[in-house]
Amino acid sequence: MTSHWGWTSRQTIRREINHFNDAGLGPCGDLVKTKKDRDKMNEIYLMMSVILLFLATKKKPVFGQMTLTGDLALDWIKSGIENIVEVSKIEFGSAKLFAENYNIPEYHQDKGVVALLYPTSEWGNPVLVTQKSILKPLEAQCAEWEESGAKVTNVKTQLGHIARIEFDDNNPKITMFKDKKAKQFAPYEVKIN
Repeated sequence: MTSHWGWTSRQTIRREINHFNDAGLGPCGDLVKTKKDRDKMNEIYLMMSVILLFLATKKKPVFGQMTLTGDLALDWIKSGIENIVEVSKIEFGSAKLFAENYNIPEYHQDKGVVALLYPTSEWGNPVLVTQKSILKPLEAQCAEWEESGAKVTNVKTQLGHIARIEFDDNNPKITMFKDKKAKQFAPYEVKIN
């Protein structure tokens, strides 16, 4: 069965398979007795292989996790927990501008200016900020960073402009918190280090 080099030749394997098929044993033992049953079983195996092949292929994301719709996933600010993000860049713009690439629900697309906080971790998803109580101090801090010499650019898209601030080093850590028992429109506490 094996050659003098220690590997099994294809002809030997084919010969053994044909021996089992001729004996009526086939790939499923004695379940397959006729050539018609064997052909049907081979057809089923082939279809299962094709289905598995299609299930295994997936769209590669540019970065981050993909959603079921094929858009890039976002994280959300949650109340009741301390949301801490060490950012590499921050983008401000209309929610409709970000909806081209990210999975933003339609009810958030009608909001005015929103922000995306990109974490320093390559495995983290950007955090969508829609709450005004977070946006106001964040925007004021971005103005201070711009005056201090941070890299700020305006990116023009077909639907409008996105303001972007990037940090090469000394990445700020932004902490946002609201008690879970707080009223619905209670402001978030924002700390920027």
